[in-house]
Amino acid sequence: MIFVGWGIAKGLWRWIYYVLIAAVILATSAASYLSLLVGVGLTLIFVKKNKLISILGLMFVLIAATLWNIDVEKYVFWGKTDQQIQSATGRIPVWQWVLEEKVSERPLLGFGYGTGELLARLYNIHAGRLRMMHMHNVVMSSLTNLGLLGLMLFLMMLTEMVMRLWMIRRLPVFNLFAAGTVAMLLNSLSMSSITAFLSLGWICHMLFIMTLFTTAKFTKRS
Repeated sequence: MIFVGWGIAKGLWRWIYYVLIAAVILATSAASYLSLLVGVGLTLIFVKKNKLISILGLMFVLIAATLWNIDVEKYVFWGKTDQQIQSATGRIPVWQWVLEEKVSERPLLGFGYGTGELLARLYNIHAGRLRMMHMHNVVMSSLTNLGLLGLMLFLMMLTEMVMRLWMIRRLPVFNLFAAGTVAMLLNSLSMSSITAFLSLGWICHMLFIMTLFTTAKFTKRS
């Protein structure tokens, strides 16, 4: 309950967000940086007031980065080689192996919540090298933990999020929620999220989802 601000006086709960944001930035996660860029871009595109100015500002940044030959890839994929970028730092081969070798064994109900998540470790043993301790993918986590049932539950949750976004489409902050939803989903495709173990990613994504649903709830009441 602390993570959604209950039980904390006044606005001190905001410091939880500040700490999480600082942790994400200092973690040098390429997935988080890429999601951040997409989120900021969509925020400017979906803005209700001064839309033209926002879009022109976004175009100016893109043109300036091109003219000044700024290597955006260097900053987004900090310290990553071409091979790491193409393989999502070794994640893609693991996902392929799990889909081909393991998912077919228990496609309907999966291996159990948390247990299916550990299948990524088997690839490490199989390949003779240490790469991943869990799935690092929200879809793969739901599929291996709870099978097609888990994947269906995850898709139902996404459908519910879209419905909540539609409910708040007239609010001035709609652009923030729309951009945040896309950024969160993009981020969750290469890191631990709400379908996996409790982690920093799990907390950050759940905070956003709780904020979206709470906002939609009060909008519906009013």
